[in-house]
Amino acid sequence: MTPTVSACVIARNEADELADCLATLRWADELVVVDDESTDETVKVAERFTPRVLVRAKNDDFAAQRNFALDTASGDWVLFVDADERVSEALRDEIRGAILAHDVDGYFVRRQDINFGYAFRYGESMRAPILRLARRKAGRFLGRVHETWDVRGATRVLRTPLQHYSHADISAFLRKVDYQSSLAAARLADEGRGARAWELVVYPLGNFVRNYVVHQGFRDGVPGLIYASLMALHPFLARAKRWERQQRP
Repeated sequence: MTPTVSACVIARNEADELADCLATLRWADELVVVDDESTDETVKVAERFTPRVLVRAKNDDFAAQRNFALDTASGDWVLFVDADERVSEALRDEIRGAILAHDVDGYFVRRQDINFGYAFRYGESMRAPILRLARRKAGRFLGRVHETWDVRGATRVLRTPLQHYSHADISAFLRKVDYQSSLAAARLADEGRGARAWELVVYPLGNFVRNYVVHQGFRDGVPGLIYASLMALHPFLARAKRWERQQRP
């Protein structure tokens, strides 16, 4: 019997992106959308594609939101896709073949970032696959932000990338970095970690070097330089905001 696949999307105020995303997931046996109390038409858009639309406050805890979707899904396998991502026909076909393997519990997928209208060929995203497809009962998500799927068992990496339309322009990129760095600062506080001066230099510099030099982001020209610089901003802001919180009474 062919294994079934549940495609899950967590979203908030993604009315402009969601339809294009869900249209690439029609092939799934089940489509689950978990909405974080959107104030736009996200729920109405989702309901055009599936009756499995649930509203739940995320409370800045991405792992909890994904685990809720995981618990709601009924497929043998679960595929997580964000509203700004698209599953191509080639990736769909590879997934259909991959879930037939009996010795694998999860699959990593690379993402091809499409930022500012430019399709990146190098940099961290193409070299750092993320686990997005796994057996439903193989593991749970961990981490309030930059959550990871802690899957127990054998894993492999799919060849076909997931298309990631992450930032329409630089201003959108900065808004996302501002939001995510605030969550990262809160996580540092939860872990009892402070913000030392050397961290404000070493972590951003390390991010820049990894993206621009190690992963050859320089080969993407000016867009590659902009992307590497913006990615270096995240660890700097996270620790700067953590320092700021430490100064408050």
